[in-house]
Amino acid sequence: MNPASDFRTTPSRTVSLLILGGMLFLGLCLASLAGQAFATLLSGNERAVLLAQSVLQAMLGFILPSWLAFRLTGSRTPWKNLGACTGVSCTDIILAIMTLILALPMLNEIINLNEGIRFPDSIDKTFRAWENEAGRFTDTMLDTTSPGGLIAGIIIVGVLTGFAEEIFFRGALQKILIGPSMSPQGAVWTAALVFSIMHFQPFGFIPRLLLGAFFGYLYLWSGSIWLSATAHAINNSVVVLTTWLALRGHNCYFIETWGTGDTLWLSFISLIFTSGAIILCLRFIRGRQIPLRYGKNN
Repeated sequence: MNPASDFRTTPSRTVSLLILGGMLFLGLCLASLAGQAFATLLSGNERAVLLAQSVLQAMLGFILPSWLAFRLTGSRTPWKNLGACTGVSCTDIILAIMTLILALPMLNEIINLNEGIRFPDSIDKTFRAWENEAGRFTDTMLDTTSPGGLIAGIIIVGVLTGFAEEIFFRGALQKILIGPSMSPQGAVWTAALVFSIMHFQPFGFIPRLLLGAFFGYLYLWSGSIWLSATAHAINNSVVVLTTWLALRGHNCYFIETWGTGDTLWLSFISLIFTSGAIILCLRFIRGRQIPLRYGKNN
């Protein structure tokens, strides 16, 4: 079966992309306006405001536009088109998580190298302002030491954000891009590129691009959004958990430094083992579920 011809015609693909982009813009604007209303109601609690805005952004900016991109172009089963009706096995999830763990030292060194990139002064200043602002928002959302705060962070920043971003970037954008003018491989990397750009964090661009591509391949191989969403949610949730532990006085700094500095050798070992883990994912996940990757639109 040819995935390029099995999805939809070029005009419908163009319309789908326009709907996806237009609804994303509208949803993000609504989330921003709602955030301002929450800021008035929850005066003095910036974390609660940002978490509420994140929920609205996930629902209105990512999930709803993805559903509408298929529904408004004739699909009677948009959730099926998004890969939400295809199951995933525990083995697939274990393989994905194992790959993320093995890749950690390598990604830490890539993050380290990416942060050291220098741009012309005027551009560098702008990029670092974006990075600092995004970092401030993240720090504020994760600024809690209570068990309830941890649970809220995992549910919203970890699970909901991970699921919403996968629905949009993989379930909708990546799938819509596949066609006569773009191969599945091209769609994976294009969606990952957009995913990384839209975070407006240039000094985390490369590692985020690689993570986005990995999530994209998980979706491509399995046909299930639940696999990439689970991997994405776990990746986000680990950040939430380690930040929470650090704020409570536990030393979690080593997690961010594995594979850098004196332990640089770990990043090379990580590269080798991560490559092997990706090959296992390719053989087992793709080999078992490749017939389910692409379904009809109705």
